[in-house]
Amino acid sequence: MSEPSVSLGAVEAGGSATRELVLGNRGDASLTILSLRSLCRCLSVEISDATLAPGATATLTLAYRARVHPGTEEGEILIRTDDPLARQVRLRAAASVYLPVMIEPEVFHLRAARRGQSYAQPFTLIRSDKRPLAASVSGRPAGVRVDWAPRDAAMPHIVAGTVYYLVPATAAAREMIQRVLEFSTDCPDRPVVPLSLSGYVAGAFSAEPERLNFGVIADGSPAAREFALHCEPPHRLDEGEGIVITTSEPRLSIQQVSAGSDTARFRVTLFPSGGPRELRARLRVAPPARGLPSLEIPVRAVIAP
Repeated sequence: MSEPSVSLGAVEAGGSATRELVLGNRGDASLTILSLRSLCRCLSVEISDATLAPGATATLTLAYRARVHPGTEEGEILIRTDDPLARQVRLRAAASVYLPVMIEPEVFHLRAARRGQSYAQPFTLIRSDKRPLAASVSGRPAGVRVDWAPRDAAMPHIVAGTVYYLVPATAAAREMIQRVLEFSTDCPDRPVVPLSLSGYVAGAFSAEPERLNFGVIADGSPAAREFALHCEPPHRLDEGEGIVITTSEPRLSIQQVSAGSDTARFRVTLFPSGGPRELRARLRVAPPARGLPSLEIPVRAVIAP
């Protein structure tokens, strides 16, 4: 091969690109290409001649179809031959997928959003060709507000700001949040850029986050994670006996680090032992007041040697 890997360069999202490569036979016997197989949907390949005499070459043509989301995309072609010393050759290809105007992030995540609370998400609009960009709000759902950041004269192709979303006080518990905020731009190749708001409304008594993932931790090395409990009026976290959290996992220790009538924070410390294994447990939170549900918070960790 003239190249064991190839860069397809920058390709617009949804667009295509082709690249030609040279496959050569440096041996003293004839070489036959038995098969060409793409290991991804984004790549296809053709060869000009499947049989190569000693010293001969053939042209491989790669055709690439870009995905619709920006970022780096990689693919691989598997070439099988009758050469006993090289039964197969892997050709790797990579492309940088872009949009004429990109937005970062593409999604404003609202996990377990609380009723009556306002949430903020900074965003950036970037024009890929580095030409000056102008943008405005063209489609704004109810409860959404946009504040624009001051422009940087040294980077006229970038527009930044912050999106605010106020969760309706009348929203139902577990109600899905699906909104689309649209920005208009002066880029003719992408005049409208969407920003999705996605999530759900938390209940009157909720945990944030809803699950604790310790990831991979070493055996014998304690690790800690924190979570918060939230309670909506007229209920209070400090009613009755307060908050009671239990677990059947003896290696978990739970400590309250802050208290309040509507929010309390806790630290969970895991003391890993017993050798390599996956640990799964649950924290059970008793409701602090009548009319509130009990909660279960899944806990996961991988204990490494």
